[in-house]
Amino acid sequence: MKILSVLFAISGLFSIFEKGIAEKDWLQVTKIVYCHSDGSIAPPYYRSFTMTVTADSITVTIRDYSRTLAEKRYPNTEQHYKALVAKLKDTGISKGREVKDISTGGDSESLSLYKDDEEFFKAYKSGNGGNLKLKKNNLERLFKELMTSDLIHVLRNETEI
Repeated sequence: MKILSVLFAISGLFSIFEKGIAEKDWLQVTKIVYCHSDGSIAPPYYRSFTMTVTADSITVTIRDYSRTLAEKRYPNTEQHYKALVAKLKDTGISKGREVKDISTGGDSESLSLYKDDEEFFKAYKSGNGGNLKLKKNNLERLFKELMTSDLIHVLRNETEI
């Protein structure tokens, strides 16, 4: 009996350091904001993007170090939005204990989830640091799948809009 109590206590300690998203919260997500930034790359090649997704629209902004290269808003559907939320849920996103990483130059990404205008989840990854945890999949790839081909060409440094 004491061993069982000790095991429960230890498992409780690990859950303190990692906070997943409750099922009821997934059902109430009204806005998703994802940001991705390339690591330290020479100015002509550097790209970062921010994507804001709601049931009605997807807005993408692509920047280099000093200017906006593209900004585009296009319609979304409730069906596609719910599919994205399900894919995000499937990644096993959680917010873990923050890892301080003093290395520089790595890619970074952040994810914010909203209920109406209230941000209820925000986590980030920068190089090997941050507090964004995933059990599977790749957020950058997941969000790039939502982009139109003209925006993908801007990200690849092939054109500007």
